Amino acid sequence: MIRKRLVLTLALACVSLVGCAARQSTITNLPAGVTQAQVQSWDSAVANLHAIAIANSNLRVAVIQLHATLGTNGQPVLPSGQVYVDILTAIGRIDQAENAASSFLSTVPNNWNQSISAQIGSYTGAISAALQTLTNEGTLAVKGTAAQNQVSQFIGNIAAAIKIIASLA
Repeated sequence: MIRKRLVLTLALACVSLVGCAARQSTITNLPAGVTQAQVQSWDSAVANLHAIAIANSNLRVAVIQLHATLGTNGQPVLPSGQVYVDILTAIGRIDQAENAASSFLSTVPNNWNQSISAQIGSYTGAISAALQTLTNEGTLAVKGTAAQNQVSQFIGNIAAAIKIIASLA
């Protein structure tokens, strides 16, 4: 039962992330002073922030399910306590930074200059810091290899999207 639920959650996450690849294409009718490369970078950042949002949402669902799931020893796969609170707090911080970055990009449509890149870099830095908390505490607190792998997969998906955004600078 535990394995089936974990596999189902992981499968749903993978399917949802497949549709979030960068949507780069040739853009016409560019505003004055905006290059095609800038528009493509902006579009890639938007797509990867969306991928972060989906992976983080799936991570939140998985963490809550793991907290509610009893292992073979009758104890929760992810027990209550400060670590559980820290994990949920880190997930919330990722959401806050991703939402702020997405909102910011919506104010500068289809543009990607140095100042925009730097601002997005500060948001992805906050996401990376929260990911470090999840990596240090989250995967260690989860009991069971399959559950640890599931949490690690979501963390890896978020980290991969951050790397892509960082490469746009």
